Amino acid sequence: PTTVVHYLATKCVDTVKTHHKGSKWFMPWGPDQCSKIRDFDEAMAKRIEANNIVFAVHIPLPNREMSAWFQF
Repeated sequence: PTTVVHYLATKCVDTVKTHHKGSKWFMPWGPDQCSKIRDFDEAMAKRIEANNIVFAVHIPLPNREMSAWFQF
């Protein structure tokens, strides 16, 4: 019972720059979603460094369940 689920990561920007000070959740969608960029050209234009870009994926997808077998 194995399967592949394709996810598309969202490029979130750590505007507060807390990546060295503890954990912070970057939600790609929903009421408390992160600040996003479309592509790396936009990041360069806004002078966003690579250390401030977080690839975020919300697992499981909407209307899906997470199997207990996921950890294996």
